[in-house]
Amino acid sequence: MPPGAWAQPRHTHVVIIPTARSQRCYERTQGIVLSTGGPLWGTASEAFLGSRSSYGNDGVRGKPLGVFRGVVPPPRREAGDASGHIAAGGRHLHLGNKRMSPRVDTGMTVTTHAVLATPLYGPWPDGFERAVFGMGCFWGVERIFWEIDGVHSTAAGYAGGTDPDPTYRAVCSGATGHAEVVQVVYDPSKVSYETLLTAFWDNHDPTQGLRQGNDVGSQYRSIILTTSADQQRRAEASRQAYAPIVADAGLGRITTDIRPAGDFFHAEDEHQQYLHHNPGGYCNHGPQVYAGKLSVTSLENRLADLPVTWNA
Repeated sequence: MPPGAWAQPRHTHVVIIPTARSQRCYERTQGIVLSTGGPLWGTASEAFLGSRSSYGNDGVRGKPLGVFRGVVPPPRREAGDASGHIAAGGRHLHLGNKRMSPRVDTGMTVTTHAVLATPLYGPWPDGFERAVFGMGCFWGVERIFWEIDGVHSTAAGYAGGTDPDPTYRAVCSGATGHAEVVQVVYDPSKVSYETLLTAFWDNHDPTQGLRQGNDVGSQYRSIILTTSADQQRRAEASRQAYAPIVADAGLGRITTDIRPAGDFFHAEDEHQQYLHHNPGGYCNHGPQVYAGKLSVTSLENRLADLPVTWNA
């Protein structure tokens, strides 16, 4: 079922979503009920994958805190939201270097990076490049990249799916196909793409499929979205270089998806530079057991002589 086409009320199993900080995807919904036994959006598997993050955790991963049988009403449309998403908020598209300013009517008014004091929107300075990474919750991911010298700007957002107007809560449903990602704008004369790739591989577990740590759902998948053919071949080659290192660490096969980037949608105001505004906020990223096994210099050397046409 496409976004915006509501399901009829039905009897199904549902989960009452707790408001604990660890259940960040719904910590602002205050008791909203989401279907896990039948789809409210998309296919049953999409609804299931998107709603797993609504499970509470009392020490046993994935154990529901409260399950009951009842009638789930259709989600309520927000006033002024013609697309029919379940929440209003900022939805802003960035296509390459084309600048699309935030719309005041959607509540997204932040235009300047709170840490770097640089624009959140293009156009970008000549010679600068964009990279897009998804490695779980975008709150912690953004901080990893804004701390790297040579990074000009970062922004939390959504990409990799099909919904042309995603919101945070719609992405959390799993029906949009989008992942939580971070756009990184960097000066290649000061920082290499390999440096960004190393930060990506070293700071999350790329073998977990449709989850990252406690966050479960397709929106938390490991993904690299490339903005040029050169980025594509370097990203694929880096995955090949890291595969034996990750396997030797006992983590299994890398499941990271690598493909050309489509549209990037900025997330709502409250998600931009979240851990700067909330220093004690939720974050499940950090060095993995294999971090440092492949240095930036080593990766640069491995990728320096890649053929123009690369087949992973």
